[in-house]
Amino acid sequence: MRGAALLRWAYLALPIAAVALFLLVPLGLMVWMSFWERDGLMVRPAFTLAAYRDFFQGARLSVFERSLWVSVEATAISLLIAYPIAYFLAFKVRPAATRAVLLLFTVPFLINYIIRTFAWTWLLGRTGPVNGTLMGLGLTQGPVDWLLYSDVSVLVGLVTSYMPFMIFPLWMSLAGIDRRLLQASWILGAPPAMTFCKITLPRCPSSWGAWATS
Repeated sequence: MRGAALLRWAYLALPIAAVALFLLVPLGLMVWMSFWERDGLMVRPAFTLAAYRDFFQGARLSVFERSLWVSVEATAISLLIAYPIAYFLAFKVRPAATRAVLLLFTVPFLINYIIRTFAWTWLLGRTGPVNGTLMGLGLTQGPVDWLLYSDVSVLVGLVTSYMPFMIFPLWMSLAGIDRRLLQASWILGAPPAMTFCKITLPRCPSSWGAWATS
């Protein structure tokens, strides 16, 4: 019994050691070196806040804020698109068809990320099919530049590139829900919002549950 417990701890220690070695240690070194001071094109050991002062006073902060805001927008858009797809695959589609659809979502990963980016550049460009369709339908008089040279193309690239990473976890969570709980909720007359808060999203705040029962 003691040997089995030691074996379990050994299996647990291996991933923890890997995370500490390849994630925590590099992050710690990066934080430690962030306090060093510049010496020409190099840095030397010291303790100074000059790097943080330059970051919060220069253009880097605005770039960071814009990147953070774009990431929040991309996450929200991905969630709005991925949740209905994951829900449909988990509850409305046969398992064989679900596996086929999930396999199709992995196909873009067979293509290099840079090639996919250039493909979107062509699709959204001035001479691309999207602009050609808009002009052909008479919706625009000429090519629309904001399709490519704006945050729209950034969001399109982020959402399409990371959509599988949003769909797969949602599908796995929804597929793991006991159907009997949903049936019992429906039989007992619970509204859909309450079923979602109490079963599909069991860790939602209590205020959501109060709103759902109103």
